[in-house]
Amino acid sequence: MQFSRRQFIRLSLTGLIGDPLVRGVADCYAYSQSPVVPRNTARTCIFVFMLGGPSQLETWDPKEGPWTPGDLDIRSYGGGVTLSHKLFPLLSRHIGDLVLLRSLQAWEAIHERGQYYLQTSYADHPALSRQLPCLGSVTAYESEGSRKQDDPFPPFFAIGVGDLLPLNAGFLSGRYAPFKMPFTSIGTGVPNLEPPADANRLFKRIQLLESLEGATPAPYGRQVDDNAAAGEWARPLLARNLAPIFRVDKMESERYGNNYFGDQCLLARNIVRADSGARFIALFHGGWDQHLGLFDRANPFNLFSQAAEFDTALGSLIEDLKSGNLLNDTLIVAMGEFGRTPGPLNYRGGRDHYRGAQVALMAGGGTRGPKAIGVTDPGGGFIVDYGWSGERPIRMEDVAATIYSALGINWTKSISTPSGWTYEYVRHAESDEYRPVDEVF
Repeated sequence: MQFSRRQFIRLSLTGLIGDPLVRGVADCYAYSQSPVVPRNTARTCIFVFMLGGPSQLETWDPKEGPWTPGDLDIRSYGGGVTLSHKLFPLLSRHIGDLVLLRSLQAWEAIHERGQYYLQTSYADHPALSRQLPCLGSVTAYESEGSRKQDDPFPPFFAIGVGDLLPLNAGFLSGRYAPFKMPFTSIGTGVPNLEPPADANRLFKRIQLLESLEGATPAPYGRQVDDNAAAGEWARPLLARNLAPIFRVDKMESERYGNNYFGDQCLLARNIVRADSGARFIALFHGGWDQHLGLFDRANPFNLFSQAAEFDTALGSLIEDLKSGNLLNDTLIVAMGEFGRTPGPLNYRGGRDHYRGAQVALMAGGGTRGPKAIGVTDPGGGFIVDYGWSGERPIRMEDVAATIYSALGINWTKSISTPSGWTYEYVRHAESDEYRPVDEVF
């Protein structure tokens, strides 16, 4: 399947426009916040959703037991870090840049609810779920004042997501919703990126569109406003030569693994290199719901193939950002929605959903590795040392606060909307119930 230029813009706007019925309160009247000092060590966050929930025992908190294949080659490094060199050879080369959270606990053990928690740091509540903005939208909203006038890029990109996750801006304006990047052919990137042959004709059509939108009467003004906001992002892109950024080189695609996730990481690298206004980039790697055949090479989603795909892509991304002196300004976070059952494998040779212990990987953006935060028991199921000043399990709320702090955002901020509802960037952060994990820095 190929996308025309018009379809590319239309699909991108779909993510920006969202549901207008949710956004009657998008303009915020007031806010409050505590006098905290964000770290402000990163310009951009790349958040990798490891969909399905990776096993902590075989990724960032590896344990050796009777269930462990003999060739995983688990090595110990400084800062308490252990990692399988067999599964993650490229990330092992960058061990000094990795911070591993091993005292995480998930609130949810169901995929859809856990994924929603990852996006928003809030529970999926029927009365509020469509109103809550995701982390990328909050980041986009907060970046408004720091954008350069000539920044052409939307502040929030979601690459390769489609409608897999309902990322949206909630009650915030459609201006802060994700700009979704569709691409279907591995090794090519986004197709049909050539600028229009007749720029004057495009300009006249845009003028006509604006005049029609300006003539639309209430009560449809909010929908028109969201369409106009989406158009603000799309129109500068129409007039630019996007091929160097959104079209991938075949040889580079092969170096990143020649697969869907590898191309996502490659496009993320290009967007960071362009330095044109992007502040949050969401990537997606599926296949981590490994209930069966974890070590069975006949299973297409076995651990060896999953780890190789992930390691090649993310390791190459870290390598390229480092070589371009961009890693220090780019915070990378990789995690799934929960952990997996500890100890021996289940009767199908896999691991099931588990809330008690979860892991996350961080790199760049002011973090300092090699470091492992938290210690679990030999079975990988119970936290025996939290490893941070909170003296409790790390929750997604704390991860969100850490991301916001790195990006220079006051995580204690609360917005009072015109409807009278108060939205907290991180719930209960103003009372210090949840806070950044400063030990990662």
